[in-house]
Amino acid sequence: MKTKFIQGSLFLASLFLFCQCDKLKELESDIPGTGAPFTGKFKVTIENVQIPKLYFASGIFNMPIGATAAGPATPGKAFTFSFNAGKGQRLSFVTMFGRSNDLFFAPDGKGIALYNGDTPLSGDITSMIKLWDAGTEVNEAPGMGMYQANTQSAPDTGPDESVPVTEIGNVNDGFTYPSVESVIKVMISNDGGTKFTVRIDDLPGAFTPVSPGVWVVHTADNPIFEPGKLDRGLGLKANSEDGNPSILGKYLADNSGLVTPVSPGVWTITKANQHPLFEGNHLDYGDGLKFIAQGGDPTTLAAALKTKNMIKSTGVYNTKSGASLAGPLFPGDKFEFTVTGMKGDYLSFASMFGQSNDLFFAASDTGIPLWSGSIPTFGDVTSQVKLWDDGTEVNEYPGAGNHQPARGSGGTVESEKIMVVNDGFTYPLIPNLIKVTITPQ
Repeated sequence: MKTKFIQGSLFLASLFLFCQCDKLKELESDIPGTGAPFTGKFKVTIENVQIPKLYFASGIFNMPIGATAAGPATPGKAFTFSFNAGKGQRLSFVTMFGRSNDLFFAPDGKGIALYNGDTPLSGDITSMIKLWDAGTEVNEAPGMGMYQANTQSAPDTGPDESVPVTEIGNVNDGFTYPSVESVIKVMISNDGGTKFTVRIDDLPGAFTPVSPGVWVVHTADNPIFEPGKLDRGLGLKANSEDGNPSILGKYLADNSGLVTPVSPGVWTITKANQHPLFEGNHLDYGDGLKFIAQGGDPTTLAAALKTKNMIKSTGVYNTKSGASLAGPLFPGDKFEFTVTGMKGDYLSFASMFGQSNDLFFAASDTGIPLWSGSIPTFGDVTSQVKLWDDGTEVNEYPGAGNHQPARGSGGTVESEKIMVVNDGFTYPLIPNLIKVTITPQ
């Protein structure tokens, strides 16, 4: 009897070391003849691991229409650029007044609102553009200075100054400048959805060429400069003095991108080969998954799952760690919940990709196995997570769609099969969005 006890103890000790599961509890040894199954508790963590971004999208324009190389738009030439944006988002851009020391065309610091209510902006927006002095180089007479972009011996050679960014009409330098509308014309058009195209024409006979520049779509004020404040040293100087957008463009690119909340969701424990939440390449069951996929609400599906015979246990996760109120995960937040599973059990869950119409995070339609033979699942299982399209609402551009929860509702209904998203849009990689770990307790 003592020998058997020692042998059993050594068996459990070796299993313990092999798994590195020092917190595993409620583990019953499956020693032949006992009939005892392996059962364990597991903590599941779903974490939003995205890097916060200041801006939604940005880019550089540097190739005049019809040109074969980057360069300024001379009189009679034009730049154009396109982007997607939704309600509440604004546009800012910068292009140098070429025959100057550090002047540039731009909207005011807050940018241009791209929607008036539900109506996208369209038409001539030249009246929204101003001529600004960056305050980084001493002004010379326009078109006559030896340190201006087209006459200086090298970039950044003029006398420096350090004064606030100021609209040119409020600069008392003794010089006279042409009006904005005599130099450029700025038009914006919309495709009927979320795509906008901007065209900046350097008008025939204009006093000056305009340089390559940058654009940015944003919600916060003053992404590039703030009137009455000094240049931030992020690249506006190079763009406004030398027509070089690369420094500012890199700063904007590094700080632009889609960031999405991860919604509350549901979890289930089932046996193998079950499809508790959905089945790939089949229509939504109609149990309530679409309310998670379209709006991040797990209530309806949670109630339906309690009535299904295949479900061994189920629950809702809706409150991030450290919070007292339910809500979605933003970058750095995490959901945690505990499940109990036997050998052969699988974990399924679903959470909405918030900046979408009906996309959701989930593993395969049968879930994630909680055991591999006698070894409990342990660690990062994000590689098993996919981004699924529920097929119940037509997809719009991620992060800009006006029927996505952050901007509205009432999207176009569709009835397509559930599948891993493949809609022609670009999405971040799953490991850059969420991290899912399972830890035996």
